[in-house]
Amino acid sequence: MIRAIQFQNKRVGSTFLQQAIDSHTDIVGIDEIFVNVARKNVIRKSGFIPYIRFGNEIPTPREYIEDVIYKTYPDKKGISMKIMYNQVEYHAGLFDYIIRNKIPIIHVMRKNLLKQVISFYKMAENNHKPLNISADRLLQEVKSADRENEKWKKIFKHNIKLTLYYEDIIGETIDDKTYLSNNANIAICDFFKVKQQQLFATTKKKNKDDISLYLPNFKDVEVIFRNTKYEYMV
Repeated sequence: MIRAIQFQNKRVGSTFLQQAIDSHTDIVGIDEIFVNVARKNVIRKSGFIPYIRFGNEIPTPREYIEDVIYKTYPDKKGISMKIMYNQVEYHAGLFDYIIRNKIPIIHVMRKNLLKQVISFYKMAENNHKPLNISADRLLQEVKSADRENEKWKKIFKHNIKLTLYYEDIIGETIDDKTYLSNNANIAICDFFKVKQQQLFATTKKKNKDDISLYLPNFKDVEVIFRNTKYEYMV
């Protein structure tokens, strides 16, 4: 039995991947259970009430994982818990538990960090209007996201056993299903040591348009990104 963590920043296709993993008959893909605020203590789609840092009947992340998650699925061949960067820092004891128990990590990232940043702002504002963000600020946000990825890659360098990028995992969409790409599909099934199945999700992709449509100052963004290692993102 492989018990793993799907670990990532926001807006990198983590919900798509979690649902695709969960579509395998021998793997349970669990959505976020270590949320950061108590008002989210409603039952998640995977059937779990999230672990709440304060006032929880279960006092530690370790006990929540072992006494709730693992005992719910004792016979499954694979379990993958979706955890965000900031949730590891927020819940005391979670980081140590991952390190001490050598829990393998599927690290999910996005190659185009500018699209990740734009997607985050679109989600926060919950609209499809153009964004009023300076070119310099966008570059600083991209650099920050890059540093965050590198930080966690170093921290969990012994735990990360599989790295996947958003751009490489999206496969064909047929009707209401979007399939994992062939390479990502093989990698996930091999990681969990289960039979190969075609994995898919029904989550809908947001912000499908070219990023220039969201940025009235796109020409300025092109200029400020030029001659940096992020130039390819525009």
